[in-house]
Amino acid sequence: MKPAALLGIGLLALGGCTHQPPPLPPHQHTLAADARFPRGEMARFFSPEKWSRLREIEYAGYVIMEAQIRPDGSVVLGRETESYPDASWNLLARALGQQARLLPAMGASHLDPKAEIYVVFFPSGWDGNLALIFGRQAGDPGGPRATCLATTRY
Repeated sequence: MKPAALLGIGLLALGGCTHQPPPLPPHQHTLAADARFPRGEMARFFSPEKWSRLREIEYAGYVIMEAQIRPDGSVVLGRETESYPDASWNLLARALGQQARLLPAMGASHLDPKAEIYVVFFPSGWDGNLALIFGRQAGDPGGPRATCLATTRY
């Protein structure tokens, strides 16, 4: 095989490993339009009227993090798995994400259960900056266990 063909195959293979989902058009940066958020689980924590308004607000950024759930329900944050539009929200998301509390479903394992923590930042409004903090246990065989600190000002 020619070196150019090998280089092309190598680049294609590498590109496939780092594939990011296509960016959403600006008007679709909402909880309602973005399928990466567990909207059904999030909606359970709000009145229908409040969820209807919140899900249509265009977000300014978000950070999704891995976490471990301690027996007392607090979380130990791990790495950021996704940040939008860039990593500039990560430190603030970590500070807010520490507030998440989850009631863990303990299995036979002695390891702390895993979770996903979502921190979504909305643009400044008339009453300040708004962030949604949402956490859910990953891989819970008894169904999703989730918590939402509703919204908080930052």
